[in-house]
Amino acid sequence: MTAPARETEHPLPTQPDCRTALRRLRTGSGELPAMVNTQGFFDWARAQGMAALLYEWAAPDRHRLHPDFARFARQQATLEALREPEVARVTTAFAAAGLPCLLIKGAALATRLYPRSYTRFRDDTDLLVAETDRRAAIDQLASLDYRVPEAIGPAASGQCHALFRDHNELVHGIDLHWRLSNPLAFASRLGFDEMWRQSVPVPGIAAARGPCELHALLHALLHRIAHHAERDRLIWLYDIDQLYRALDAPGQRSFLELARDRGLASICADGLVRARDWFDTPVREQALAQLSGGNDDTRAYLGGDMSRGQLWWRDFRALPGTPARMRWLYAHLFPSAGFMREQFPHQRSWPLAGLYLWRLGRGIRRARSHRSARDA
Repeated sequence: MTAPARETEHPLPTQPDCRTALRRLRTGSGELPAMVNTQGFFDWARAQGMAALLYEWAAPDRHRLHPDFARFARQQATLEALREPEVARVTTAFAAAGLPCLLIKGAALATRLYPRSYTRFRDDTDLLVAETDRRAAIDQLASLDYRVPEAIGPAASGQCHALFRDHNELVHGIDLHWRLSNPLAFASRLGFDEMWRQSVPVPGIAAARGPCELHALLHALLHRIAHHAERDRLIWLYDIDQLYRALDAPGQRSFLELARDRGLASICADGLVRARDWFDTPVREQALAQLSGGNDDTRAYLGGDMSRGQLWWRDFRALPGTPARMRWLYAHLFPSAGFMREQFPHQRSWPLAGLYLWRLGRGIRRARSHRSARDA
C-alpha cells in the first residue's frame, strides 16, 4: 500500500492549474500536479461543489490528494445515507396524497448521472409542484413536521423553504417550487404539466419522479442565468455536461429545437460553451451556431451586468396585464405581517409600518446593486 503523500507547500491555485488538475483527474491521464495535495486546492474544489466527485475520480491515486478530500467524501456519504430515506418519505407522502411532484436539480440527478449519489453535492432538496397545488403542497410538508416559514406570497415569489429536524438532529431542507424559475421572465418557458407528462422515475428513491433528460438540461441551462447570473459553480456545469452526453443524436436535435422554440437559445449556447471549456462536452460548432443564430430576448441576461432593479423591471413587464402587475407590486410592497416579523426578528418591537418603511428603503438601495451567486 502506498503511503499518503505529505502535504506540500504550494501557492493558491490559479484557474489554469485547476483546469489542468480537473482534466487529469477526470480522464485518468497524465501526472497529477502537486497542487492537488494542498489545502487551497481542496478549498477550491469544495467551493465548486466538486470535492466528493474529485475524490471518486482520483481512485487509485487518492493518496495523492489532500487528506480533507477523504474526510469530506466520508461525511457526504454519511449525510446522503440519512438524507435519501427522508426524501423518499416526502415523495411517498405526496404520491399517497395524489399530489404530483418532481424532484429537480441535484436531487433528481444524483442517482441518475453520478457514480455515487453523494458525489453530487447539494445543500437541500428541490421539489417542483404545479402552481395550483402550492397550498396543498405546503400543507403536506407541514403534516410531515416540516416548518414552513411565512413566504412573501405567490404573486412575488415562486418558492419557499421548509425545514425538518429528524431524530438524529439532522436538519433536512426542502426548497418547494411552484414555478420553475423565480424570475418571471423565465417562469413560463417550461410548464409543470409538460414536464410531468414526460417525467421519468428517479432511481433509488421511492415514488420519486424527475424531469426527462431534455427538460432537465433545459432547466440546468436556464437556472444558471435566471438564478445565478452566470456565476457558475463547476458542479452545475458538470450537470450540463452529463445531461448533454445522455442525449442521443435525435435527442440533441430535439433539444436544439426546444431551446429555440422557448426563446432560450442564447443562454443555452452560453452554458454549453462553458461546460465544454471545463469538461470537453461534445457539442458541435454547428449546434452552437444554430443556437447562437437566434434573436431571443434572453440574450440581454448574458454578461451578468444587470442590476436588481433592472431584473425587477423585466419581471414586472413579463406579467400578463395590469391586474397581475398590481398583485405583484402589492405583494412586494406589503407582504404579510407574518413574513415581515420572520424577516426582521431583531426589530420585533417596531410597529409594522416602520418595518415596511425599513424594507422599502433597503429595497431601493438594493435596486442599484447586482445579484450574488447565491441569489435566487
